[in-house]
Amino acid sequence: MLVSWRLWKRRNACVFRDATPDIAEVMEELLEEASLWAQAGATSLGAVGWPVRVSAGPPIV
Repeated sequence: MLVSWRLWKRRNACVFRDATPDIAEVMEELLEEASLWAQAGATSLGAVGWPVRVSAGPPIV
């Protein structure tokens, strides 16, 4: 759900605010938002393959 939400927000930014479709920026935003979700108590992020951690950085494989 988080991935879909961030992609939708980026798409809207590109369409309505002339933003660029920068995948590196989208990934950074996803990691930041995943961190916030984890801090808020979301427990299903790991189930969809996202590393659950507090700090943003390179993905854990």
